[in-house]
Amino acid sequence: MAPLSRPSAAHRSYGQRATSHRAASRQGRRERCQSEGLSLVELLVGVVISIVVLGAAVRALVSLVRGDTATQVELNRKDEVNRVLGVMQDEIRNAQRVESGGSLTALSDCTTTPQLILRGASGDEDIAYGLRSQAADLSWRGPGVLVRCGRPYAASGTLDTTASRAEQVILDTVAANGFSASTLGGSGAISRSVELSLVSNASGSLISSSVQVPINSNGVYGMTSTGVTTCPSGAGSMATGCPDPNGEAMHYKPSMDDTLITGTPSMEDIFYFDGNRNDYSLRQTPGSGSCTSEECTVRIGEDGASITLRDADVLVFRDQQIRL
Repeated sequence: MAPLSRPSAAHRSYGQRATSHRAASRQGRRERCQSEGLSLVELLVGVVISIVVLGAAVRALVSLVRGDTATQVELNRKDEVNRVLGVMQDEIRNAQRVESGGSLTALSDCTTTPQLILRGASGDEDIAYGLRSQAADLSWRGPGVLVRCGRPYAASGTLDTTASRAEQVILDTVAANGFSASTLGGSGAISRSVELSLVSNASGSLISSSVQVPINSNGVYGMTSTGVTTCPSGAGSMATGCPDPNGEAMHYKPSMDDTLITGTPSMEDIFYFDGNRNDYSLRQTPGSGSCTSEECTVRIGEDGASITLRDADVLVFRDQQIRL
């Protein structure tokens, strides 16, 4: 058999031309597809995906903005509550004594029943705090508003003694029953501290703040309040004497009923009176000499009701305390 002969130059040239033609044909088809663009189905799929992604992004942005707004409202509310508590703390520290409880009487020029009264060195310096229902004044959001009744402050930062006592709403959107003030340890406790609690109802969330405030200006008188009638042990009363928790003193708030009270010799006996020192006359019994620890009669004015004390160590008046 004759050997195969190599393709001639003509055959090789034809094959190369065919190969080039097929490559050019494929390139042409690709270019035509590219020039024709996406199909309708591809376009719709792309639009749907874009809408889903954009919608999720918008919802996330809206949720973020709402959350940030609510957080800012809550932070602003907390700042406002803390500012109010700060003012109250300063006034408590400067008070001569604190009265708390549910049986307090409104100060003159005030209508809101107080839950906390801060007694100053004189009646003009008394300040009261109470909670009023929003229904009493529809200009507030409520459900409750915290009311301060007292003299305003002058530019010097002290109480303006030339201005009259007046009520002022100092905090809105307080929760119903959202304000309380009590001596630390409960209604029967003897303490130099006052516990304040404020609950604000802002944007549907409760913001609760509680602080304990020591009474600085009159440490002895600051250990009791009008609301305290029974001793921490539950036995006895302020009229007959209550021992303090550390067992070093006996505390009395005697009724002016012309009777005799004898203190406890082994403890310091401290007697509290509601009026200023000048509202009472003090003299030894019998006679007209100065009061002594052994015996002293404290009388309202010169001829009013009195109480006679034996073995008394400290007399505490609204504006002054005397150690016998």
